[in-house]
Amino acid sequence: MAFPLNIINIYNNNKTFHLVQESYLFAGTKERGIEFFRKIKNDGYKEIVTCGTTYGYGQVAAAYCCKQIGLLCTIFLPETFPRTHMTNLAIELGANVVDICGHPTVGKLTNNAAKYSSDNSFRKLLNVGLDDPDFIQALSDNININKGNINPNRMWLAAGSGTLLRALHKVFPNCHFCVVQVGRHIYSDILKGINHTIYKCSQSFKENAKILPPYTSLENYDAKIWQFVTKHGQNGDYIWNVK
Repeated sequence: MAFPLNIINIYNNNKTFHLVQESYLFAGTKERGIEFFRKIKNDGYKEIVTCGTTYGYGQVAAAYCCKQIGLLCTIFLPETFPRTHMTNLAIELGANVVDICGHPTVGKLTNNAAKYSSDNSFRKLLNVGLDDPDFIQALSDNININKGNINPNRMWLAAGSGTLLRALHKVFPNCHFCVVQVGRHIYSDILKGINHTIYKCSQSFKENAKILPPYTSLENYDAKIWQFVTKHGQNGDYIWNVK
């Protein structure tokens, strides 16, 4: 998939930030890992099974890639009504959404998805946030061939599952990543070997950013980076905007 990175200069408080703007991609950055889904289909699978949060874009990326490749897509999500915009998009793309009631933990969602997947050998189970080594590799491969000549010293990004963070580390191994935790806790094993600083957003995942950035960004996710960039960003920093 030849979609070169779209780099935009953002000026704030006498500093220049380089925005990697991925909002032009229908499902955001994670759709760059579509070759992973193609391999799954070539391996004989007919359906992807995964789980996640109703407020993340991973559900849209999974549904989008499955539709493009010709795979069925089943996503286990916490019961949320009215449905979020992201879940509605996933459904419009053909995903079968299974609602789990009672404020389920990630563990409960995963267990339900695993049980459903095990009932049929043609179903492929994927972790929350598409956290799979082969997906991370496919994602990093696509970013690498589309990155042009950028070589960032520091990069800001929001993280939940840490899937994109690990893909970007493969592409830019010497970069210092300024990671804004916007959803689930980021465990130390995810960050192993990655030069990083963690910033924790105090708002819940479903809440919109209090300070919106001067560019299009998902308000409950990537937009939460901006409040930290304005305080701690350095001239020349990159900002990765997933959607």
